[in-house]
Amino acid sequence: MFSSLKLPLALLGAFLTHIAHANPAHEAAAEYLQSVNGHAMLVYEDGKLVFERYMNGHTAEKAHLLASGTKSFSGFMAVAAQEDGLLTLDEKLSETITEWKDDAQKKDITIRQLLSLSSGINGGDNMRPPSYQQALAVAEVTGPPGTRFQYGPVPYQIFGELMRRKLVKSGKARDPLDYLQQRLFTPLGMKYEMWREDADKMPHLPSGAFFTAREWAKFGLFILNQGSWEGKQIVKPESLAECFKPAPANPAYGMTFWKAKPEDPIPDLVMAAGKGKQKLFMIPSKKLLIVQFADAERSYREEKFLSLALGDAKVSGTGVASDGDMGVEEGLGKARMEQNFTLLDKDGDGRITREEAGAYAVMLFTVDANRDGYLTREEAAVLADRMGRLRERLNPAGKK
Repeated sequence: MFSSLKLPLALLGAFLTHIAHANPAHEAAAEYLQSVNGHAMLVYEDGKLVFERYMNGHTAEKAHLLASGTKSFSGFMAVAAQEDGLLTLDEKLSETITEWKDDAQKKDITIRQLLSLSSGINGGDNMRPPSYQQALAVAEVTGPPGTRFQYGPVPYQIFGELMRRKLVKSGKARDPLDYLQQRLFTPLGMKYEMWREDADKMPHLPSGAFFTAREWAKFGLFILNQGSWEGKQIVKPESLAECFKPAPANPAYGMTFWKAKPEDPIPDLVMAAGKGKQKLFMIPSKKLLIVQFADAERSYREEKFLSLALGDAKVSGTGVASDGDMGVEEGLGKARMEQNFTLLDKDGDGRITREEAGAYAVMLFTVDANRDGYLTREEAAVLADRMGRLRERLNPAGKK
C-alpha cells in the first residue's frame, strides 16, 4: 500500500516545498509572463531553485530553442580554448584563416573583436545563418574594427570555422560542439536535446541549441559561480571575466553576452538572450539567476518582468523604460538599427540614399532633417527613438 503511494507522496512533497518557497514577486512575474505567451520561469537564489513555473503548454521535460541564447556558449568556448593553449583572444583570425592573410580589410581582425561583434564584419541575416564556409565567403567588412556594432550570425560561424581548424589540427575534438561537450556539458552534467547543423554537418553557433529550462540553468549557475561547478574549477574566474568586458562599439555587449553598464540600476546584470525572449538573467551581487522561455517578441516588456520578479520599484517605469538604462534592450535595439542601416547602406559610405532604401524610403526619409537626400546614422537613430516612444505609448510599462 505504502509503495503505491510513493510517487504521489513525492509529488506532494515537491509541491509543498514549492509553496514553502513561494515568493509573491515571483508569482507576479510568472503571471505576467504567462499573459505574454511565456513558457517557463525558474528562479535560483544562491544556487538553490526557489521557484519553477511552466505555462501555455510548456513542460519541464520539453526542450526549447534558445535561438540567439546559443551565442553565449561561444564566449565560454573562446576562453576555455585560450586556457587550453589553442588560441589567444587577441590573436589575428588570419593566423588560422590563412586565406585572409593578404586581405587588407580582414588580416588584422582579432578573435576578441569578432566575438564582441565589433570587428567591422557585417553580421548578416539573423534568420538565415550561413555554413562555416559560406560565412567566410560572404564576410563583408563595412568599417574598421571598433567603430560599428554589427549583430548577426556571420561572426559566430566564422568563429566556428576557426575553432574547427584549430581542433582538427590539435586533435582535441572533432568539431566545436564536441569541444563544448568535453569542456562544459560533461563537467556540468548538462544535456542538450538537439543542436541544429549547417550544410556541412557543423553545429550552428549563433542559434542552434535546444535545452530544457533546468539544463540551461546549469550554465547560468556556472557563470555565477565564476567558472566553478561542484567545487571544481572548469575555467579560471579571470578567464570567464573576459566575456563581460564591454565591446569597443557597444558597452551593452561583452563577448557573446549582453550586459549592463556601471551607471545602470542593476549594474552587474548580464544576460544570454534569444529571439522570442529566451533569457538567462544573471545578477552576481544578488546571487540570482532567472531562466525564462517564451514566444513573446512583440508584447513582452523586459523592464516590467524584472520589476515584478525583483519586487523593486526602481526597476520599473522610466528607470528602465526602454530597458536601455540597464543596457540590455537598448543594446538590442541599437544593434538592430545598426544592422538594418548597414544592410541598406550598400556602398558602405555611412549614408543611405533613396535608391538604397528602396521600399523603405517613404518611412525612413521622414527624418532626413536637412533634406539633403541622404540618411545618416544619427538621423536613423532619431527614427528608432520615435518608434521606441510609440511602443511606450501603445504598451506602457505598467500595463499587461
